[in-house]
Amino acid sequence: MFVYFIFIIFVLFLSFIAYKVDNPKHKKFIIACVFLLLFSFSAFRYNVGADYRFYVRDFYLIKGGYTSRFEILFLFINKFIIFMFDNPDWVFIISSFITFFLIFKSINNESSKFFISIIILFASRFYLYSFTQVRQYIAIAIFLYSLKYIINGNWKKYFFLIAIAFGFHKSALIYFFIYFFRYLHFEKKQYIIICILAPFLNPIVKYLYLLFGSTLFGNYISEEMIYGHTPVVFIATGIIFTLIPILVFNKIKTNEKNNLYLNIQLLSWIIIVAASSFFESYRIIAMFIYISILLIPECYEKMNKKIRFVFLVIFLMMAIYTSYLMIIYPDSSFIPYQTIFNKWKWWRFKWKKN
Repeated sequence: MFVYFIFIIFVLFLSFIAYKVDNPKHKKFIIACVFLLLFSFSAFRYNVGADYRFYVRDFYLIKGGYTSRFEILFLFINKFIIFMFDNPDWVFIISSFITFFLIFKSINNESSKFFISIIILFASRFYLYSFTQVRQYIAIAIFLYSLKYIINGNWKKYFFLIAIAFGFHKSALIYFFIYFFRYLHFEKKQYIIICILAPFLNPIVKYLYLLFGSTLFGNYISEEMIYGHTPVVFIATGIIFTLIPILVFNKIKTNEKNNLYLNIQLLSWIIIVAASSFFESYRIIAMFIYISILLIPECYEKMNKKIRFVFLVIFLMMAIYTSYLMIIYPDSSFIPYQTIFNKWKWWRFKWKKN
C-alpha cells in the first residue's frame, strides 16, 4: 500500500516544482518526468485493477477467434497486439499511453495551474479508476482533449474525436450532445437554483437511465438492477467541485472556455444528486465529473491567497484520502501493486544462469 503513497507524494512534489520553476526548458523537462511517472506506473502494472483479469481473458478469447465484447477500435488494438507482440501486457501499455498522453495534452493546453490539475487527477480518483475501467477512461480522456474544439466552434473535429471515443466505449455516445452546451449561459442565481432543484429531477434521470443505460454500459445496467449506490466519496467530491465554482462564479465566467466547463460541471452535479441511488451510476457520473481537472485550476487562480491556501490543503487531503479509500477497498484489486517485471523475473533468470 505504501508504494502508492510514495508514488503520489513524489508525483505531487515534482508537479509543485514544475509550478515554481520559471525556466521554460526546465519546466518542460519536469512536466515530462511527471507524465512518464504517471504513464509508467499505470502501463507496467500486473494484475492491478478489478477488471485487469477480464481484459487479459478477452485478449486470449480474441486470439482464439471468439466474439469480443470490445468496441471496434479497442478490438483493433487487441488484434494489432496479437499480431505484433502476442502479449496482453501491451494492452495496458498502449491504453495507458493513450489515456495519459491526452490528459496531459489537455492539462498543458487548457489548465491555468498544472500543479492543481495533477492534484485533482488524484483527488477526483481519475488516476486509479483508469486502472480498472480502461476503455471508458480512454473515451473520457478523448472527450477532455476534444473540448477545445467546442470552445473554438470546430464541430467537425469535435464530432470526429467523439466518434473515435465511441470506438473505444459506447458511453461516449452521450458526448455528441455536449457540443450544444456552448450555447447555454446561466447567471449565478440561475446556476444555484438548478443546483438546488437537481434532486427533484430524479424521476427524469431514472427514466433516461433505464432508456439508455443498457446501451451505453452494456450488461452493467438493467431495470432489475436499477437500485444500488454511488460511493459516498463521489458525492462528497461532487459537492466540493460544484461549490468551489459557485464561490468564484462571476470571476471565472468571463470567457467561453470557463462557461463550457461550468455547464459540464452543472450536468455532473445533476447526475450525482439525481442518480446516486442507481446501480453503477458512478459510471455515468465519471463521464462528466472529471471536468474538475480543468475547471478547478481556473477557480483556484481567482481566489485570494488565504483562501487558496485553505483549498490547497483540502485538495491535497482529498488526493491522499480518496486514493487511500480506493486502495483499501476489499474488492479493489490494487494490493499488492505488482509490475510486469515481477511476473517476468528476468533478474532471477540471469542470476541462475550465471
